Amino acid sequence: MKLATILVALAAVALAAPTPDADTTTHVKRASVSYNRNTVNNVVASDQSISAQLRDAANRLQQNAKALASGSGSRIAAARQAHINAVNAVNKAIQATNAAASGTKRLL
Repeated sequence: MKLATILVALAAVALAAPTPDADTTTHVKRASVSYNRNTVNNVVASDQSISAQLRDAANRLQQNAKALASGSGSRIAAARQAHINAVNAVNKAIQATNAAASGTKRLL
C-alpha cells in the first residue's frame, strides 16, 4: 500500500513539474534566431553569387575591350572607353556587393 501511494505521489509531482519544453517563448526565440541566421546566410550566399556574376561580366568586358584595342578610329576608341567604364562600374559593384556580404556576415 505504501509503495502504491509513493508511486502515485511521484507521478503527481512529475506531472506538475514544468518541463524545459513547456516555455514556448524559448522555442520562439530559438526559432527566431535560427530563422535570422538562415536569412543572413541566404543573403550572404546571394551576395556571393551576384559578386561571381559581376566578376564574369567584368572579365567578358575586358576581353571585348582588348578585342577593340586592335582597331582604330574614333568609334572604336569610344567603344573601348565605354567598355573600360563598364568594367570600372562592374568592379565598383563587386566591391559594394562584397562589402554588403561582409556587413551581413557580422550580423551572425
